Amino acid sequence: MSSSSSALRALVGNAAAGYRVSLAHPRQLLGCVLPMLAPTLIGLAVLDLLLGRNHTTIVNGVSVIDGLAGATRARAELGLIVAFWLLALPAATLALTGAERGHAVRPIKAILAAVRHLPALVVGLCVATGATFLSLWVATGLAGAVGGGLVGLLLVLGALVVAGLVAARILVGSISHLAGGAGWAFTRGQVAGTAGAFLLGGVAVPLLLAHPGDAIRAAVAVPVVGQVIDALLLIALTAVQAGILAHILVQRSDPTHSAAIDARLLELSGRPVRLPGVAITAAAITIAMLAPAGIAAANPFGASTVRSHSDAPGGVAAIAWPPGRHPVLATIGGARFCDNDVCDRYVAHNGAPTVMDGHGNASISADGTAVVSATLSGGRDSGGPFINYGRCTRAGCSQAWLPARASAKERFEWPELAVAIAPDQAIWFVLATPSADDTPGRATYRIGFVRCAQVGCPQPQRFDGGTVQRTVGDGTDNRQPARLTIGADGRPLATIRTGVRAALVTCDPVTCAHLRSTWVFAGPSRAAWVAPATPAEPVVTFQPDALRIGDQGVPLFSNGVPAWSGTVAVGGGRVYATAAEPLRPRKQGLHITIGTSAESEQPEQPERWQQVLWRCDPAHCERQVLDSFDAGYGGEALAVSTDGRIFVARTDRILLVSEGHQ
Repeated sequence: MSSSSSALRALVGNAAAGYRVSLAHPRQLLGCVLPMLAPTLIGLAVLDLLLGRNHTTIVNGVSVIDGLAGATRARAELGLIVAFWLLALPAATLALTGAERGHAVRPIKAILAAVRHLPALVVGLCVATGATFLSLWVATGLAGAVGGGLVGLLLVLGALVVAGLVAARILVGSISHLAGGAGWAFTRGQVAGTAGAFLLGGVAVPLLLAHPGDAIRAAVAVPVVGQVIDALLLIALTAVQAGILAHILVQRSDPTHSAAIDARLLELSGRPVRLPGVAITAAAITIAMLAPAGIAAANPFGASTVRSHSDAPGGVAAIAWPPGRHPVLATIGGARFCDNDVCDRYVAHNGAPTVMDGHGNASISADGTAVVSATLSGGRDSGGPFINYGRCTRAGCSQAWLPARASAKERFEWPELAVAIAPDQAIWFVLATPSADDTPGRATYRIGFVRCAQVGCPQPQRFDGGTVQRTVGDGTDNRQPARLTIGADGRPLATIRTGVRAALVTCDPVTCAHLRSTWVFAGPSRAAWVAPATPAEPVVTFQPDALRIGDQGVPLFSNGVPAWSGTVAVGGGRVYATAAEPLRPRKQGLHITIGTSAESEQPEQPERWQQVLWRCDPAHCERQVLDSFDAGYGGEALAVSTDGRIFVARTDRILLVSEGHQ
């Protein structure tokens, strides 16, 4: 039989035999692992309490710590898990080796032996880490010299395999020495059957099997389930690794080292674990696994809470939260009337004009009973443009068309359009038609109001709103520069943004008599902005790094907000904004590019994003991270209730945020 065939059989055979050892002695195994798992889980719960104050958001019953405290918590969590592994693995290996050789190793003695051996394991781990970085540094240098590509990838993969084998040999030798074996010499001449088997069965296979756990955690939206899955994965990982190490120790030891191992195991032997000890350990683990959910439920810090679900409409053109009612959404082709505040029960209809990507406009009545949307269609030859508008209620949607021009004698031009619903349920449109002359100082918008008492509009009422100056080629995002709001008294107010200013045009209810207009400062035009409800209120604009409230800027302290994200709302005397921020770049650390040079590589989108909420007054903004998600989506919509709760609708998810009392 060839040496390569023997090495392969030893590689696979020892890994499989290690699994059998773990399954054959569960009591000895768990007697060492569970007492180490309990303080680890308790330590994680204590971290949430120590670091959570002023930095915690409770998302679907799970405490999420953001900012620097979140990064500190992640590093501390990693340290606790590594400490658990460095203590539980050698202790469990001693117990399983003893069971295979007929010795009843006491768990407490095995754990104490692992504690005494911890400095040696830490030194070995540091050496292995240094060797890994050194080998990768050399491999990447060589890969760069050969131009990357497939050869560079093979060099890096080879360096990873070598580093893994070195690390595994250090670990196996260290634990062999703890058990009385030959130490580093234990793996000499049998690297595949020792270190290789450990890498295959104790690292590669568990990594593959961890993915179903992630899928289960995502499918079952119960916080405790995630804690249980994490605990089971830690136990299973330690179990299979300890089983492989125990089998190797029993199989590979010569008579001299076998006697030394037996003597060592005899020192650690004693009476088996009694039932009270098992019960206490099990109770401690149960409490530790329930503790995070309990902390989130008790909410000792008064943190904000977020309830969310994935039944999102896919796109929102407008959103409102009428007083005393549930949120109402104008979707891209219809409406959704929510039956509860989180909107996982609702009545939805399609059948309205499609409003998306800045084309068209939508509005919701003040009482939330009707949604209206409008777009422009038609052309010069067909007598257009036409206003294609629709009105949706809980009973359904209807739509109709209305000429934008009062007669064919008027010059053909595509106007800016906005729509709103009055308290008497009449539909109002504002049309801002640009002049043919684009000369600076002479370019204008001609403002026109149209009132329809009902869908179909057999007798449209048209009112001349005069002209306002228009800034040409200001280089800003001028999608949807026109907005229309209607006050509780039925008075229409049109806001037309041009350049850094906005024209406010208003008139009397129904008759549109006594026309009045004024100018306000609005700052650079952006896609996300809120028109004032009265001429005395400011225009509010979302910018990637600040809010513009009239002529005043308020910093947001944001980080890399993309162009597709960002929205703003006003409620209760405060301004609210939300946007997505990159949580981490897709490429981190070392990577090799295949098939293209680094210079020609296009910047990649981040791998993960986080949704951020700002609560602002004219002096400052409070920042809060709501949740995180995997891919970039097409923006969000935001509404605020009269009691300060916040409704965020993304294309992938709906979030309901309740403000805490920190």
